[in-house]
Amino acid sequence: MKLHRFFIDPKYISEEKIAINEEKLVHQMANVLKFDEGERLILLDNSGFEYLCEMEGVAKKEILCKMIERRKNLNEPHVKIRLYQSLIKKDGMENVVEKGVEVGISEFVPILAEHSEKKGLNMERMEKIIKEAAEQSERGILPKIFEPIAFEEAISGLKKNSVVFLEKEGESLNYLLEEMHGQKEINLFVGPEGGWSDKEMEIAKKMGVKIVSLGLLTLKSETVGIVAAGVLLSGI
Repeated sequence: MKLHRFFIDPKYISEEKIAINEEKLVHQMANVLKFDEGERLILLDNSGFEYLCEMEGVAKKEILCKMIERRKNLNEPHVKIRLYQSLIKKDGMENVVEKGVEVGISEFVPILAEHSEKKGLNMERMEKIIKEAAEQSERGILPKIFEPIAFEEAISGLKKNSVVFLEKEGESLNYLLEEMHGQKEINLFVGPEGGWSDKEMEIAKKMGVKIVSLGLLTLKSETVGIVAAGVLLSGI
């Protein structure tokens, strides 16, 4: 049976007993999931380790657990993918973050492209989505999300051989898989629904970054980065 997994504040972790008194988490465990004594679960402290625990006490304001085993989480990707996603509508951005966490993206950098329709982001909401998706997909470290920044600021200073600019008219992704074999870090740039502007394309070409296509079909902006990350993480 699949065990429930929860990221918790590292301050709750000790060698033998773990006492959780975070109000929302206690409510979820005791009242929503209706956990009882003897229930087993996995707690994570965002360090890459996980803790198999057994509940010893369930009260209104505190959950008491006994630690059974501390072990390394082995589910984190061997390649760090940082997704520079142009801001799109709310539901689309939420899908990007949720599914991106599930496929193995390590960091999200929302960017303001010239054709971006949306200019802001609810960071608290995004962090909640990341936490829930990371627990569901059994990750050991919470992916990071950063405040939105301008396109030119995002791309400047990056090593050109680590940057992949996703554009329908680019090179085949199969070619990229061969060229990036052994790469430890990849920076994926995804344009908004209106596409990259001529100026943004010119900046990418002048930098000499890899301009890559996912094929003949036209994908939504919210789909492009997830597909590319999934292919890269399974193929490199």
